[in-house]
Amino acid sequence: TGALVSKADLTIGGTGALAVTGNATNAISSSDGLVIMGGTITVTSVDDGIRGKDYVVIAGGDITVEAVGDAVRATGDEELGRGYFAMGGGSLTVTGADKAIDAVSDVVMDGGTWDFTSTGDTVEAAYIVLVDGSGRIVSGDDAINATGDGGVPWISVVGGQWTLNAAGDGFDSNGDGHISGGAMTVYGPTDAGNGAIDVQNGLTVSGGVLFAAGSVGMGHPPWIPLRCPSSSRSRTRLPPDRPSQSSMPTAPKLPRTPPKRPRSRWSSPRPTSSQESSTPSKLMGAQLELPWAASTPR
Repeated sequence: TGALVSKADLTIGGTGALAVTGNATNAISSSDGLVIMGGTITVTSVDDGIRGKDYVVIAGGDITVEAVGDAVRATGDEELGRGYFAMGGGSLTVTGADKAIDAVSDVVMDGGTWDFTSTGDTVEAAYIVLVDGSGRIVSGDDAINATGDGGVPWISVVGGQWTLNAAGDGFDSNGDGHISGGAMTVYGPTDAGNGAIDVQNGLTVSGGVLFAAGSVGMGHPPWIPLRCPSSSRSRTRLPPDRPSQSSMPTAPKLPRTPPKRPRSRWSSPRPTSSQESSTPSKLMGAQLELPWAASTPR
């Protein structure tokens, strides 16, 4: 339900302006997939702002959302590979929402800009990968949160410029965490019940820049692979209680069209040993196949 509703796939594009207000429920809603290609879009809602069941894809445009519920939400079935959010261009500004992005399966950021202010967990999904772009997040709880019922959740930062300011955990994964490129600044909480970095299985830093400040009540210090420049082969020295280098997470290989097959067909987040010896910024980005790289999802 909503002010602008589609029972099938919905695509919004062009160079004009669109203002949608949801006075009773959601503002923009699709029962299948939702793609935004361009335009200046202003959304106000007493519930969710932009909602796509199978996926929400933003390839361009300037989008502003003020919502009481979630600003952008993808609600599909994770077991069928649906319920994901992907962005490759444009800008997304969110104010006042509970969550800025709430996806059942994946959040993939490959370009564009975020400017989010939320009262709850700001960006939440089972698997989150930040490949390119920039973002500023001010969160009333966790800034980026990887959580889910199936599989091991993870967050992977490959590139981009990211600033997180959180009242709860800043960089929060209930599974794995990995940073191989880009710049991540985390201004964490001051209370002892949360932490700037909270990664259940440990945070691996193999490249990029990480600055984190705040309490360590829920904090887990990062563990960093050390490379020997004098050797032709990359060598890694890990703590004895950590898994081998081959088990470090990488980005998912997304299908070119909205997935209609079991999630098991998607590649698991494990790079090969040859990938680990590559330039950190290329460890994962080259494997991504994003929806806007081919035709518009149907």
